Order: sequence, then C-alpha cells, then structure tokens
Amino acid sequence: MKNEKVENLIKKEKERLDASKKQMRDKHLISLGLNDETKIIRIYKGEDGYNPDNAVYDKEKKKYYIETLAALDVTDEEYEEICKYYSPTQPEKEITKPKTTLNTVTEVTSNTESDKYTALNVYMKYFSVLGYIVIIAGIGSLIFFISERQTIIGVISIIASFIIAIPLLAFSNLLQVFIDIEHNTRNMLKKNM
Repeated sequence: MKNEKVENLIKKEKERLDASKKQMRDKHLISLGLNDETKIIRIYKGEDGYNPDNAVYDKEKKKYYIETLAALDVTDEEYEEICKYYSPTQPEKEITKPKTTLNTVTEVTSNTESDKYTALNVYMKYFSVLGYIVIIAGIGSLIFFISERQTIIGVISIIASFIIAIPLLAFSNLLQVFIDIEHNTRNMLKKNM
C-alpha cells in the first residue's frame, strides 16, 4: 500500500499534466481555425494568448482577461488524425479561418514612431525655436543698447527676453515629456503581451 502523501502528489501531477496536454491540444486546434462558435473561453493575463488591447477586468478574480472562441471538441481519434497532417510542432497553418477574438478592434492604419503625434512634434519644435530666437534677440538688444550707452534698457531687454523664453522652452519640454510617456507606456504594453 502506497503512502497517502505520495498518492496525492502523483495524483496532482497527473491532473496538472492532463490539463497541460488539453491546453496544448486546444491551442493547436484553435491555431488551425477549429473553433467552436457556440463556446467562449476567458484567457487571463499571464496565460498563453492574452492580448492587453482587448482586455476586460474581472472584479471577482481581480485580473484582466480576454474572451475568445473555444477549441472545437474532437475525439482522441479525430485529433490523432489531425496531427498526422498538421503536427503541433510544425508552424501553424490556417485551414478554415483566422483566429478570432471577441471585442477585437482592428487598427486600419499603422502608425510608426515618426508619424505619431505629428502636431505635438511640430508645436514642440515651434516653441523651442521661438524660445531660442527670443533669447538671441534679447542678447542682440543688450549689445545694441550697451553700444548706445543705454545699459539699463539693455539689461531690462535681456531680462524680459529670458522671462518670455523660459515658459516657451518649458512648454516645449513638457510636450516632449508627454510624447515620451506615451512611447514608454506603449513599449510596456508590448512587453507584457
């Protein structure tokens, strides 16, 4: 007679292996387009196939998930026959239709880094250049008024140019921060996929 702890350990491992095999089998069937149109399953964050773009929050489990069509129920014999022609280790082939997920929004246009937020980039450069032009004009007016022996007006003009230029340059940098935050957030989401 076996030890009860050993039996429980072996039983749990068999259940885990069976669940893992079923998950791999279902993933293989779905990759071939063999979906059951009447069944919907949830894929939670951290599981294979999770996509944060379409995620919904499950308040009960406190996790994000997506809903997708379940794999078609097939017998062991049918699955064995499928595997003769479409090996689970070979690259996936679509035989009926592509994978589908519910609540999917297809992005029609592809935005690259260079064409994202074009207006913000233009404004950022505009305010930056304008700030530097104001500083150069202030330096020029300081030199002009000093040569005209009106030093106080020259000092006032350089101070005024800095008072005007600093907010322009600060706003330009603020726009750059917003663009960087968006870029970093998108990269984090891609890494978590």
